[in-house]
Amino acid sequence: MQRRPYRKRRGRGCLPVIIGIIAVIAGTFLLSRLVTGVLSEDILQRLPGAGAITRLFSDDFVVAIDAGHGGNDPGAEGVIREADMTARTAEALYALLDADERFTPVYCHPLDEGANVLDRCKAASRAGADLLLSIHGNSDPGGSGHGFECYPAPPGRTYHADSLYFAQLLTAQIASTGINIRGDNGVRYAYYIDDVNKVIVESTDESVRSDGSFGIVDHAGCPSVLVEQCFVTNSEDAALLGGEEGCKLAAEAYYQAICEYYAAKNPE
Repeated sequence: MQRRPYRKRRGRGCLPVIIGIIAVIAGTFLLSRLVTGVLSEDILQRLPGAGAITRLFSDDFVVAIDAGHGGNDPGAEGVIREADMTARTAEALYALLDADERFTPVYCHPLDEGANVLDRCKAASRAGADLLLSIHGNSDPGGSGHGFECYPAPPGRTYHADSLYFAQLLTAQIASTGINIRGDNGVRYAYYIDDVNKVIVESTDESVRSDGSFGIVDHAGCPSVLVEQCFVTNSEDAALLGGEEGCKLAAEAYYQAICEYYAAKNPE
């Protein structure tokens, strides 16, 4: 007896796939509502991997601002105090970013309080930072040192390429203020050969080293750059970028660099 040809039933094989896709979409939506709506901000920020969760369910571009020193730690002292300069600059930069709907600025610590490097990095990570700028001032006991330089995450680190790109944008913008640009192009790498002594190399040295760099760029969990805005021990530097108006001028340069970085990473 001749058997009837077997005919595949169309459509039903796709049903489990469609159901699965719907379940994933619904689950993702419910999870986002649970994370962002039910849990309090304090609890959310304490969860392991909170930074990744924040990035996943937020369209904001979060910029972490780290004002070097603070509280009982004044930093370097000269014509001006480093902590005063970094706080003024951080505050001015925060205001610029906060007024721009593309960005969500966050401080790595209260401006009137100090914090160790790891705590600053953790604060940036909990906030889901996409970019971190650590603001510092340089010093020279002789008073002759002057100018701007910055330190991105060194070669071999996860965020090296983006950090270097951000550092180049920062240097180009800050140069417009008239400050001297130190070294070959203002961008350098720092390595600690022990707990005290460090080695500074130009950004043309792309060799990968196992020595640690500045903690804020080694452990930020995102592209990060530490800037030495000016020498607090040099009167010309302090007059240009250390006073109230000078800090606003530096903050404007940093803001423009952040805008350029954002535009390059978000071309749409």
